[in-house]
Amino acid sequence: MEEQTNHAFVSTLETPIQRAMSGWLHHAFTGKNISSADFIEHFGIIEVIKKLSPKVRGKVLVTCNGGGDSERASKMNADIVASTVASMLEDKLVMPEDICKEISTDHMVEVLPSNGLYRLIFGKRERMTRQLMTHVHKILLGEHLLGDKTASSYMRTIGDDKIINEQTPPVLLALCQMAMLEKNRAGTVFTDDDVLGIYTPRSLVEYVDLADLFTAVEAVAKLNGWIEPKPGLPEGVVTPSDLPPPPAASAESTPPPLPGQKKKPKKRNSSNSDDEPEVTTTAVEGSGEELTLDIDEEEDGTPATT
Repeated sequence: MEEQTNHAFVSTLETPIQRAMSGWLHHAFTGKNISSADFIEHFGIIEVIKKLSPKVRGKVLVTCNGGGDSERASKMNADIVASTVASMLEDKLVMPEDICKEISTDHMVEVLPSNGLYRLIFGKRERMTRQLMTHVHKILLGEHLLGDKTASSYMRTIGDDKIINEQTPPVLLALCQMAMLEKNRAGTVFTDDDVLGIYTPRSLVEYVDLADLFTAVEAVAKLNGWIEPKPGLPEGVVTPSDLPPPPAASAESTPPPLPGQKKKPKKRNSSNSDDEPEVTTTAVEGSGEELTLDIDEEEDGTPATT
């Protein structure tokens, strides 16, 4: 992770969601909410090294070796570099910090799966300090990640009553009242944008429960597929492909038809108990009569008919 201060950090990635993820990562690292060791453990050193671009991978190898030609190292086979770095890390010849300092958060976002990065940052709630959540919401609102009408979406996601309630600092309520009066005199409407212009992310995290603020982050995560749905169908739902095939009919379970008779199976009533005997009706040719065979099993498993 390249050395930068929180105030100096600027992502150069193309999309708002990429810039937001890179910013969240940067603040999580610099604020010590996550460490280089957490990053390596989460993704696995082999996976990380293989995903890097050749140029960055070469720089990591040179750093681990204590010197060398990074351009030449960038041309080495990715599997060889990954196994070499992993061995050095296992033997404690190199530390996770030595590896991560060569990988910018922008590059992490470019080459690693976003849902994995999301779980790294937000997977453990104990890492969600108020300082980190301040940066998270500042970026979230600044990049308009909740839609075109970000302020309104933000208020709806968290809940108006969680933002404006009896715990709201009096100074913020006073500022809101003054702003509402000014809007009324000007004949305009006091909007959600005005509210969030007063309730900055820093002031929000001071009195709004972090779990409530986290709902806005989860909304962005779900919108972008960072929170993966659980595999399979909802509990209790079974598709035909999930059902076992019906058992093959046994030659011993049904007696052969009597001479001159044709079998005419009779549907079983689904409401009958499994203990009731199966009833099979047969018709005798030319007689117009039906014979009923009650098929049951004796204790030794052989069929008995009546």
